Amino acid sequence: MNMKLLYIILTAISLAGCATNGTLGTITSVANNFVVTQSNLDSARNSYDGTALATLKGYSALPRCPKSTGFTVANPCHTRNLLVRMRNADNQVDIAFNKTQDQITSGNNTGAVAAWNSLQTAIAVIKKIISDNGIGV
Repeated sequence: MNMKLLYIILTAISLAGCATNGTLGTITSVANNFVVTQSNLDSARNSYDGTALATLKGYSALPRCPKSTGFTVANPCHTRNLLVRMRNADNQVDIAFNKTQDQITSGNNTGAVAAWNSLQTAIAVIKKIISDNGIGV
C-alpha cells in the first residue's frame, strides 16, 4: 500500500472517531477560522466563577456530614469524598484556563482552540458532578 493511500485511510478513520466523540466540531472550528479571544476566555472565567466555583466554595463551607449521610436540602452538609472530587475537577479547570491563556498569549490559535475545547470539557465535568449530586449550579 502506498503512503498516500495509507494517510488517507488513517485520516478518514481519525475523522470518523472525532465524529463519534464530539471533536469534529473542533476540527470544523479550526477550519472555519474560529479564533479564541481574550474576551472569550474572560467571559468563560466570569461564568465559571459565578456558577461552579461559587457552588464549590459554598459546599466546602458547609459542615461535614455525619457518617453515612450526604447532602440534601434538609441536611446541608458536605462529604469529604464529594468535596475532593469537586476540588480535583476544579484543579483541572484551572489547568485548562491556564493552558488556554498561554495559547492565546502566544498567538497560537490552533492550540488555543484545542485548549478551549479542553476547558469546555473540564467545566462540563465539574458541573456534572455538582448536578448529579443535587447541589445545583
